[in-house]
Amino acid sequence: MYVIGSNFDLKNNMIFTLYYRCILTAVIMCTICETATVQKDSGCGTTVGCFHDCSGDTCSFLLTWLENGDDIDMTFSCARSETDPYCAIGLSSNTKMGDDSVFECLSTSGTAQVYVSYNSGYSNSRLDQNQYGLSSITTSYSNGLLTCNFKRKKTFTLAAGRKKRAATSSSTYFDMNSDWYLLYAYGTNSGGTIGKHTSAPLVSTVTADFQSVEDISATAIKRPLIKAHGILMVFAWVLFSTLGIFTARLYKTAWPEQVEWMGAKPWFVIHRVCMISGLVLTLISFIMIFVDVGKYVEITGSTFKKSHPVLGIIVMCLVVINPVMAIFRPKPGTSKRIIFRVAHTLVGVAGQTMAIVNLFSGTVLDAIEISSGARIALGIYCGWIFAVEIGLFIYDYIICNKGKGKIKVKHELRSSRGDLQENDDKKGEYNKLKMVVLVVHILALSAFSIAVSAVIGSAE
Repeated sequence: MYVIGSNFDLKNNMIFTLYYRCILTAVIMCTICETATVQKDSGCGTTVGCFHDCSGDTCSFLLTWLENGDDIDMTFSCARSETDPYCAIGLSSNTKMGDDSVFECLSTSGTAQVYVSYNSGYSNSRLDQNQYGLSSITTSYSNGLLTCNFKRKKTFTLAAGRKKRAATSSSTYFDMNSDWYLLYAYGTNSGGTIGKHTSAPLVSTVTADFQSVEDISATAIKRPLIKAHGILMVFAWVLFSTLGIFTARLYKTAWPEQVEWMGAKPWFVIHRVCMISGLVLTLISFIMIFVDVGKYVEITGSTFKKSHPVLGIIVMCLVVINPVMAIFRPKPGTSKRIIFRVAHTLVGVAGQTMAIVNLFSGTVLDAIEISSGARIALGIYCGWIFAVEIGLFIYDYIICNKGKGKIKVKHELRSSRGDLQENDDKKGEYNKLKMVVLVVHILALSAFSIAVSAVIGSAE
C-alpha cells in the first residue's frame, strides 16, 4: 500500500508539474502577446513625423522622425515575437519595391542592431559600410518589441567633399532632403542576414517629407501589371502555345483527308490560331512588365532567379522569329522545305521549353508573394503534357505497326488558295480516340491555366 501510495503521489505530482508548466507557458505567451504592441506617438503629425499601420493608438510598427540640423532623428519600432526577427523600412521613389534604400532593424540571439542595405526589387544587399550615414545608435528587443533609434545624415560626404561610396554606386545613398515613399517589411534573419519578408510589404499613401511633421498611414503594395504579366504568360504558354505545338506534332492524321476548315487542314487552323494567340499575349505581357519596372532589371540571387529576365527576352525573340520563318517557308517539294520544318520545330520547342522554365522562376521572385500552389500546378501540368504526348506517340506507333502505317503520310496542309502543298493521303474516318483526347487535353490545359492564374491573381 505504501508503494502504491507513493506511486500514486508521484503520478499526481508529475501531472501537477506538467499542468503547472502548461499554465505558466500560456501565461508567458499571453503576456508576450499583450506586450508585443507598439503605441502610437501622441505627437504624430504635430511634433514628429510618423509612418505606421495603427488602428487607433495600437500599431504593429511605427517610424517617427524629426529634423535635427544635418541629421534626421529616427525611431523605428515593431512588434515581432518570432525568433531572430527583423523589420525594415525602405525609401523609394515609387510605391513598389525596387531601387530602395533600406534600414534594417533586427535581433539575433537577443541582440538588436540596425544596418543599411539596398533593395533592387528582387534581392536585398547590405552596403559595404553597413551603418553608412548612421550615428547615435541605440537598439533593444524585449517582450516581442524591437526598437532601433538612430540619427541619419541627410547627405554624407567626406572632408574632401566627394560623395562617400556606400556600395557599388553612390546612388544607393538616398538624400533625405528629398521626399520618398516609405515601405515596411518584416521577417526573420539568420545569423544577422535578413531573409525574404514574411508577407507583402506595406507602402505609404503619400511621399514622406523629412523636413516636416506628417502622419502617414501604410497600405498594401499593389502590382497589377506584374500580376497581369504573369497571367498573360500562363495563358500564352500553358494553354495556347502548348495546344498549338501539340496539334501540329500529333494531329496531322486525326481528321479525314477531305476535311478542311477555312480552306486549310483542321490541325493547321488550330495550330495557327493558338500560336498567333500566344504571340499576341506574350507581346502584351512583355510590354506590361517593361512599363511596370521602367527598365531592364538585373536580378541578384540564385542563378535560377537571375535567368528570368534573360530567358524572357530570348523567348520574346523566338516567338517573333517563328511566325516570320513561317511566312517565308519554301514551297513543298523543294530541297529547303525540310530545313524549314526542322528549324521551325526547333525554334518552337525551344521557345516553349524556356517559357515554361521562366514561369517557374517567375513564381519565386520577390516582386509579389506567389504561393507554392502555382509551382505545384505547373509541375502537374508538365507531368500531364509528358504523359499525354508519350501516350499518343505510342498509340501512333502501334497503329502504324498494325498495318495502317503503310499508308503514306505527308504531314502538311492545304492552303486557302486550294493548292495542295503537302497532304495526308489517308482518306479514312475521324480518329475518335484522338478527338476525345484533344477535348480532354484542351479542358486540362484550360484548368491548369485558370488554376495558376488564380494563384497569381490572389498574390499579395
